[in-house]
Amino acid sequence: IKNLLKKKRMSDSDESYKGSSSKGIKLRSRKGFLTWKNRTLAYADAGGFKKFLLTGQNVLSEDEIDALNVDYINFDPSDARGTKLAKKAWEDEKKKRKYAAKAKSMMTLSCSTNVASRKIGLCASPKDMFDALCEMYGRQNESDLTRLVQDIDDMKMKSMKENPDDFFTEIDELNDLIENIDTNQ
Repeated sequence: IKNLLKKKRMSDSDESYKGSSSKGIKLRSRKGFLTWKNRTLAYADAGGFKKFLLTGQNVLSEDEIDALNVDYINFDPSDARGTKLAKKAWEDEKKKRKYAAKAKSMMTLSCSTNVASRKIGLCASPKDMFDALCEMYGRQNESDLTRLVQDIDDMKMKSMKENPDDFFTEIDELNDLIENIDTNQ
């Protein structure tokens, strides 16, 4: 049983980040983009940092968080409510910075090519990184027929070792895209 678990862990290591608390999958090509996006958002949602990928969140710098900590420490102890509010503000910003770092790490570890790594290296926020990867690998709009036809032509199981569920998931995703095509174009 231990050997089976080791084999399972080794086969999963292709998709999950080794030694990281952030989970997700590597983005290798346009073909796996939809699967990557759905899994990445699911992991981010479970980890509590999905909003950092989808919306622009204002995250304070380390110095600004330290200043909030100093304000909390120097607050008048006789004002219990003010002390609690100062502590909450400091803890909230510290937590927000931690989640932003997790989101940024997840995006960085998603890149499997140097081009993608360089592109997101120029981004300041996790949202910018996520948007850059979506722009680079995703369809620009749902009616991008040329790429859709190419994806359909490329659909095949490469080997018997490939998980059939993954193959059928890709087919389902392509079917969803086909359903969204405007026939009036």
